[in-house]
Amino acid sequence: MCQDVTLSSQDSIINNRSESPNLASTIATHLAARIGKDRFDLWFSQDQSFSVNSTPPANTPPRVIVSAENSFSLQRIKGTLADDVRDIVNHVCGPHFQIEYKLSKFVATAETSVEHEESTSVKSSVSPHSLGMVSVETQRGNLPTSIRKAPRGLNSFSFGPDNRLIEAGVEQLFREPGQFAPFFVFGPTGSGKSHLLESITNDFRRRLRLKRCVYLSAEQFTSEFVSSLRGGTGLPMFRRKYRDLDLLAIDDIQFLAGKRATLGEFQHTMDNLIRAGKQIIVSSDRPPIELGHPGNDISAGLTAGRTGTLQ
Repeated sequence: MCQDVTLSSQDSIINNRSESPNLASTIATHLAARIGKDRFDLWFSQDQSFSVNSTPPANTPPRVIVSAENSFSLQRIKGTLADDVRDIVNHVCGPHFQIEYKLSKFVATAETSVEHEESTSVKSSVSPHSLGMVSVETQRGNLPTSIRKAPRGLNSFSFGPDNRLIEAGVEQLFREPGQFAPFFVFGPTGSGKSHLLESITNDFRRRLRLKRCVYLSAEQFTSEFVSSLRGGTGLPMFRRKYRDLDLLAIDDIQFLAGKRATLGEFQHTMDNLIRAGKQIIVSSDRPPIELGHPGNDISAGLTAGRTGTLQ
């Protein structure tokens, strides 16, 4: 819940509008006090999120520019915090200041570059017989990833008012990759878990420019693991494939319940990724405590990072 903040005329520094950095800093300080520091730090940067153009060209109103680190943050700020930003700007600068929301210049350039690379890669991989799915080879490790012609990102996912906590948790993944691993998503069938994991995986590649990102189902993981046990170099290759990633997202982890060998292999894979500071995300339609078995209780490991419920 937002905190009420009383802004005095001294706080507004209207008499000193030429000092744009001071105005920007004051906006940030008051907004943090209003919405809470934790929530502010999740979406904004004290030094980089706000800039003020108080002396624009003639016939152009002065502006406060609110910059976001990525498209997802920009969408969330405009959708949930716009009224708070407007109130603070009115008090600090005056109601005649317009507010412009935009991606930071560096991020906008980077995202455009990555989207161009992905578009070029996809186009070069499509054969005349393609039916909407293409196989793209990642730059490191030759890890095949099946993606749509237009990969779904988080801008295609609607969290809704009942999922604010998990929404904040997802944003934290992009701000601090690997710090909250594993990220366990729990929710009933049809709640959007698969869509969410796929979108996070695509945006890890697009926004963070991490190429070794894999999204697959627990059933696929099991099938590949069983195939790798048939001898030769299958098992070492399987382990190199899944233990040398930037992000591993496994959907419907409840499929592993009762499969001792596969569950044990997954646990070792998860432990290796976490020790390396990498991100792992899993989803399930049942709580972690129901996924283990005597002698191999994986529930503690699955809840060691962060757990979110998708409703």
